[in-house]
Amino acid sequence: MTAPRDDATDALRDSLARWLADRIDLNHHARADAPPAGPAWAGLASDLGLLGAGFTEGAGGLAADAAEAWRNHLAICETLGEWLSAEPYIGSAVVGGGLLQRAGTATAQAVLAELIDGRALLAWAHAEPGARGDPADVSAALLPGEGRAEWLLHGRKTAVVAAPWATHLVVSARRAGQAGDAAGLDLILLPLNAAGISRRDTRTLDCGVASEIAFDGVAVAQADLLAPAGQAGPAIARALDEAALALCAESLGTTRRLFDATRSHLRERQQFGQPLAAFQVLQHRLADMHIARELAAALVAAVGVQIADATLTPEARALAVSSAKVAVGKACQRVGEQAVQMHGGMGVTEELAVGRFFRRALQIERSAGSSGQHLLRIVSLQHSSP
Repeated sequence: MTAPRDDATDALRDSLARWLADRIDLNHHARADAPPAGPAWAGLASDLGLLGAGFTEGAGGLAADAAEAWRNHLAICETLGEWLSAEPYIGSAVVGGGLLQRAGTATAQAVLAELIDGRALLAWAHAEPGARGDPADVSAALLPGEGRAEWLLHGRKTAVVAAPWATHLVVSARRAGQAGDAAGLDLILLPLNAAGISRRDTRTLDCGVASEIAFDGVAVAQADLLAPAGQAGPAIARALDEAALALCAESLGTTRRLFDATRSHLRERQQFGQPLAAFQVLQHRLADMHIARELAAALVAAVGVQIADATLTPEARALAVSSAKVAVGKACQRVGEQAVQMHGGMGVTEELAVGRFFRRALQIERSAGSSGQHLLRIVSLQHSSP
């Protein structure tokens, strides 16, 4: 099954690809010893008008309905993956924007409008040190405040992507229960410069930037909440599933580059007077890479259709997303490893883009839940179904 494609989505994809091609030189991009490149976030709105493509017209976006919004989300993520772009689209638009759209509060609507026109950039602060991948594994605490602060936020978050450039944080915390309890969770929208927030940045495996963020008595008002008090568990689970699917789409661009580079290398490289592509064993390995990627692409497209359906149950959504994430994890590993091996020693150098795409593929396989974690969730969901 494949997702329906339309001219508007293809035009969006082509426009973004041309815009990125003018700004990113893959031969000199994101070296491990180079300073981290910041996103050109505002340009996505001012040059392309693209940041509204993943939101419906009712929310101030450009999409006619949820299905078109998700087609656009997936097309954008795939194209960004194809260029190893630093644009934090998943955390800011897919997760942050999705939560703001569904919250519907005055504050959320105002920040969503700023996001769509490029003035706001959101970072998703959910993972915590020592967390085990459970959406409810949240220890950050929302405690009763004093004076003008209704609550005070304490805790730490890790692996917060794009925090150095963000204007706002979307933070998960709990006001009741213990880590692992589905009840008692909150979602909070905070400006990054709020008093009591501190940040430490680190480089990631794929030469990106992620931050650890500490909250030391940050004042939180009722207007900052994005879900009914203590009832944000379902919203967090949905946001994590949507982030995982968007990451799957990004992997399709990454693995396409790996496959295309390997195919070109085999056609150009000569051995024993003939191109490497003439050897049958290498043809078979190239075919394995192609099949792994195409299977993953078909599954991601099918889940993209499902996730836009408002009647989809949380269990069905989780099963579909985990299935796609497992297929993508296998494709990332299969395509990445084969690409590096068939390039020989060049495949792990900084000078060749293949090595950087491989590191990004590995990062994707381990992000938003590893393949093993999603396999366990599939088994759990299948055993719990009537």
